[in-house]
Amino acid sequence: MTLYKEQFVEDFWPEKAVVDALQDNGWTDVSYGNDSCPSWQWGRYKLSVDAADPQARDFGGFGFRFYLYKDDELITESNYIDDVIAQATWEDVHASEHINGLEAVDAGPVLIEEDAE
Repeated sequence: MTLYKEQFVEDFWPEKAVVDALQDNGWTDVSYGNDSCPSWQWGRYKLSVDAADPQARDFGGFGFRFYLYKDDELITESNYIDDVIAQATWEDVHASEHINGLEAVDAGPVLIEEDAE
């Protein structure tokens, strides 16, 4: 589904490589015309994708291209799609470890002893 094409003028459409990267990583287009730019969602994460032309962005050339939110709280902003996808994935993995009672701390190498025969 391409909601962003229905909700925004073509100047705000992300290029195919950005859309492919999001779809390939399980993000869903949740674009809504009253928002300032198209957006995608993955679980608790929402990614706003601003215009490719910096002068067309909300902050007139000063803002970033990608804004990543978790539960409506901004957690990162970047001009690179791979950075925000990686950040969401990293956050999700570490949140899962915490929820499952696992420590996200490097305890160093693990010594595995073999049974002596």
